[in-house]
Amino acid sequence: MKNVILCFRHEAFFNGSLDTTFCGLGDIIKGFVHTYSYCKSKGYNFYLNLDGHCLKSFLNFKKFKYNSKIPDNIPFINGRNLENYISTNENENIFLMTDGGNPGRLFYSSELVNDFENVFFSRKLIKITLIVLISFMHALVMEKWFAKIF
Repeated sequence: MKNVILCFRHEAFFNGSLDTTFCGLGDIIKGFVHTYSYCKSKGYNFYLNLDGHCLKSFLNFKKFKYNSKIPDNIPFINGRNLENYISTNENENIFLMTDGGNPGRLFYSSELVNDFENVFFSRKLIKITLIVLISFMHALVMEKWFAKIF
């Protein structure tokens, strides 16, 4: 059985070359949702690792903690190539970083909502921040919409 370990760092390998990257909360959320749902649809084990990322202390990923050594050379996989990369990878442990995939190709899992809330909403500070951010974005969209009408 495959073990897919979604890792977030401030460095990743892009086409074989190490480069600086910053995956923010939005990238982590997209990467989590797409990788998690794909793994669930295929019966793969899913793990989440944020060692070396500044947002680690704000998220609760104990349920998905990978307890073995994480390699230094984590490849960044474009979301469009995520499913192919995982399905054709013959390694038992697949380490990767991604910003998610095609939203039209999400694989729904009844566990997704509970596990998402466990990771992203179990810490009060991040829950409040996300609610404020979503409310602010909604207000901006509504302001632009009303400006077009009136």
